[in-house]
Amino acid sequence: MTWQSELAALIEETMAHVKAVEGANVKPVVPLKIVKRAFAESPRPARLEPMAWSSAGSERDEILRRVANFKAVQERMQREREDYCERTLKARFVARVKERLPTS
Repeated sequence: MTWQSELAALIEETMAHVKAVEGANVKPVVPLKIVKRAFAESPRPARLEPMAWSSAGSERDEILRRVANFKAVQERMQREREDYCERTLKARFVARVKERLPTS
């Protein structure tokens, strides 16, 4: 069987499936108003600022600036994660100690 005959068979099978489904009353899984609301409320991805070529700077300087900015954000996020983890573990430890203390 050649690829052309396989393609023709696939097209025939797909068209038969489409004809079978056309008459059926297909309802969406999620109501349309929920989908529209989700699209309306979802934040749009942040746009990157265009490369700023100044007469004093170069493409390399701009790239270095952006990499340094990205690295600073990543380091800040890492510190925040570590602080959150530390606070959570400390709170859990305090709760466990309180559970074990005898009540009088």
